[in-house]
Amino acid sequence: DDVLAALKTFEGMEIKGKLLKTKRVAEEPLSRQRMQARSPQPIRTAKEIATPLAHLSYDEQLKQKQEASFKIALNIKKQAIQAGIQSAKSWRIENLLKPIVASPVMEKYRNKTELTVGYDEKGEICIGFVGTKLQEKRLITVPIYDCSHIRQNTLNVSRAFEEFVKQSELLPFNEFERQGCWKTILIRDFLADCMVVVTIFPLSDEAAYPKVKEQLTELFMGPNQTEKQFRVTSLYLAIQANSSDEPKLEKIGGAPYVYENLFNLRFRISPNTFFQTNTIAAEVLYTVIGDALGLPAPQKKIRLPAIATEENWNKGGLMSLVPNEPEGGESEPESKKKKPNTEGSAETEGPNRIMLLDICCGAGTIGLSLGQRMAEAKKEGQFDGIYGVVGVEIVKEAIADAELTIKDNWLDASYFRYVAGSAEAIFPSLNFYAPSCFKGNTNEAELKAGEIVGVLDPPRAGIPGKCILGCRKLAEMKRLVYVSCDPNGALKNIIDLCRPQSRKYEGTPFTITSIQPVDMFPMTSHFEWVIQLDR
Repeated sequence: DDVLAALKTFEGMEIKGKLLKTKRVAEEPLSRQRMQARSPQPIRTAKEIATPLAHLSYDEQLKQKQEASFKIALNIKKQAIQAGIQSAKSWRIENLLKPIVASPVMEKYRNKTELTVGYDEKGEICIGFVGTKLQEKRLITVPIYDCSHIRQNTLNVSRAFEEFVKQSELLPFNEFERQGCWKTILIRDFLADCMVVVTIFPLSDEAAYPKVKEQLTELFMGPNQTEKQFRVTSLYLAIQANSSDEPKLEKIGGAPYVYENLFNLRFRISPNTFFQTNTIAAEVLYTVIGDALGLPAPQKKIRLPAIATEENWNKGGLMSLVPNEPEGGESEPESKKKKPNTEGSAETEGPNRIMLLDICCGAGTIGLSLGQRMAEAKKEGQFDGIYGVVGVEIVKEAIADAELTIKDNWLDASYFRYVAGSAEAIFPSLNFYAPSCFKGNTNEAELKAGEIVGVLDPPRAGIPGKCILGCRKLAEMKRLVYVSCDPNGALKNIIDLCRPQSRKYEGTPFTITSIQPVDMFPMTSHFEWVIQLDR
């Protein structure tokens, strides 16, 4: 009856000037239903879900990721040739692809973990990762205590919340029956701070909310926190009916934000702020990005970046996968055959002015870190020119976070400018948005070719074509570094940056100069790519 009523409701409905027609879809074939009933998929452990490479040595993990990078790079070359990029025919992947850079930490590195409240295979309440697929019409959670990439404080918070839910009058949320309360817990666990966001399904009784808030506050922020062997400094309650809905957030305890140090900068993090999940490896990643951009660097690194040495690579047998670049390599012009500056030495040649464009900058972690790098280089006398950073981001709240970080760290605001808007709209008027240090130190405010370098760190699936076209049309930007946590997902963006010039793809195309894999996620199959593009 409900199906027939729904068909009647939608039949003839007008949407965007078109009339809907409805019909009842046939049930799945009985044979398929029986097959699914007979052979449910085995339940995976949390270790298998989150850290599928944990059983391998770290050298073997790096080797697998290097091989995966090689295959992806070959696919990019194939796609580039099909797109009519003539220079792609001479690309030599063994020259373009550099040896993967190792993470300085292999265990307990993850600072962000989201867990589901549900039931384990025995029907007991369990907080962990989902070990089944939704199409199987069952949701079984598996405990996370054997996952060595999760921090101990996170594990202790999770365990305490699990015991709390077991004793609660409210039940875990059932996705199929659309009943229950407790949905997920998000734990953002940093060196000195820890933020917890508990998400619940909307309660039928509004009067029940105060009790829920009081109980959660007592659990996570109560006076006996030290006895529970965990720390929480910020506590939020989120109310969300559907996973696609924007959750209604409310701070119910502690500070509204948490903080984390990156290099020697202190960043403010709110519940929705993006921040790299491996803080120490993020310093390595940002160092690699700065080297790919050709930015001046201080002789002494600010904190850690432990980049893999050639000795370690030879020990692991990884150098055989990526040979040293030959003198007569076809993939790069002679002027660009410089290895990344992994020892922190500064470039002695370069433009007198450098404007760094941080595209899709979020809260500004990349731009602010690299701006500080150039400041340190200037103090040491490694660079005597003018530098500045322009960050572009469509999320206004993220821009506000970046501006606050400048104030909190006592940075000179004349070297930074953060703008809320789309890159393609801002680029044509870029001189207007230049940091004040440019306008105050030269009579000629116009930026020249080679004085602009860009870094683009988009979401996992890449960015819209309009932003790519904006980068192509910005003629003064001769170098762009594209950062991707999913190289397969970034394939279209990379190809579009390199396509031959046409009516649709305006601007001089880029070409790939180098691809530097960086391992940000030990024990997983994921890795970052730092792609240097020049024109």
